[in-house]
Amino acid sequence: MDANDWIWQSRAYDRHDIGQTKGFNGDTIAALKSIKANTLILAGTGDLLNPESDAKESAKYIPRVKYVAINEVAPMGHLSGAGVTPNENEVQNKAIKQFLSTLKK
Repeated sequence: MDANDWIWQSRAYDRHDIGQTKGFNGDTIAALKSIKANTLILAGTGDLLNPESDAKESAKYIPRVKYVAINEVAPMGHLSGAGVTPNENEVQNKAIKQFLSTLKK
């Protein structure tokens, strides 16, 4: 891992705001409410780089969202998304499979 990679990823995360999308005039909530796609949010509990609280807040405003905490038993933080433990892989695979099964073909 290159430390510069982490720096640029952090900057991108911190600076990204869909409220800055043309037509929303900085209104992030309006932008989230405008999402038309079925949305699945998988968030690692205890993630300091991509805080779960941010994911939960976003999920409140997306019309057709399914929110799943990846690891509530033994939070692995940011690594939860990488499927560090078999439990995390199982939770993610199950959530993704269920979400995909609800989509219209």
